[in-house]
Amino acid sequence: MTRSGGAEGRGGAAAFPEQLPVHLTLLLCPALGDHQHSYRVGRVLGVPFLLPPEPAEPRTQVLDEALLQRLGLSPQQLRRLPLHIHLQELVLPQGPIHAPPPPPFLRTLQRLGLPGHLEL
Repeated sequence: MTRSGGAEGRGGAAAFPEQLPVHLTLLLCPALGDHQHSYRVGRVLGVPFLLPPEPAEPRTQVLDEALLQRLGLSPQQLRRLPLHIHLQELVLPQGPIHAPPPPPFLRTLQRLGLPGHLEL
């Protein structure tokens, strides 16, 4: 789970959620299912590095064979893998709003042996 600081310094959602996949890529950790930005992370001898941006169409994210196997996906099915970023809690002045992860997200967590929900 990732938290970002709001204007008042509290943990909360980023003001522009479409920027989150870009930030994760710049941290060399693209989100699962990010077919828009993940091509910018390359690897040499298992060490990730950032490739220069190219004006190009989105590409199917490349995952290693072991991860594909754990996800139960073939390389051909990978292009249909949705972006796995979920806003679990949004804190508003009126109170927090909670949203459970969607079923495909929960299936992925289960296949990877991760907990289905995280305590806030």
